[in-house]
Amino acid sequence: MKKIITVLLLSSSLSVISTQSLAHSQYNGGGQYLTHNSNRQIVTEIADSKLKAYENGFEKLQALTDKSGRELGAELKIVLDSNSPSSSIHLDNTYVTVTEFLNKEGDVVYQGVVNAGFHYQERD
Repeated sequence: MKKIITVLLLSSSLSVISTQSLAHSQYNGGGQYLTHNSNRQIVTEIADSKLKAYENGFEKLQALTDKSGRELGAELKIVLDSNSPSSSIHLDNTYVTVTEFLNKEGDVVYQGVVNAGFHYQERD
């Protein structure tokens, strides 16, 4: 029974972590630029306490907010065409959650998840 619970918890937490980016696009004014809205989940290292997992996530979130558009593009794996400015990459609704799960030894562990919402513009 313990193995079943472990497998279920690990598979459910991995499905949350590996969620695909949901993109939404809209045209701006004259149609010269296309605005893309999307999000990524960035996981932190595994921690022994929920507090430490939140701290790890907050540190990662702070590091993201300090990055330039070009650095954000690299971190979030955004590929822009050559005519699109990397300075158009901006964070939106970004927050930290913590996933709790059992590791293979049967210990409860925690992992911070940075949910990074962002938008950027590309030439149409």
